[in-house]
Amino acid sequence: MLMKRRMKNCGEWGKAMGILKEFEEKCATSVGKLRQVADAMSVEMHAGLASEGGSKLKMLISYVDNLPTG
Repeated sequence: MLMKRRMKNCGEWGKAMGILKEFEEKCATSVGKLRQVADAMSVEMHAGLASEGGSKLKMLISYVDNLPTG
């Protein structure tokens, strides 16, 4: 929700919705179904990070110590 509000405030919301609409048309899949897939992937990723064997989707816990400067 916070990301949505920030995108609206900076004028990026229309651009994001345009990309989503184009993706919807190219995939011939409704936005609702795409959101269901994204939500299901998110749940599986969190489960995979929470415990070993907790998900069908294998996730590796990784950390970034230093961000690239170049």
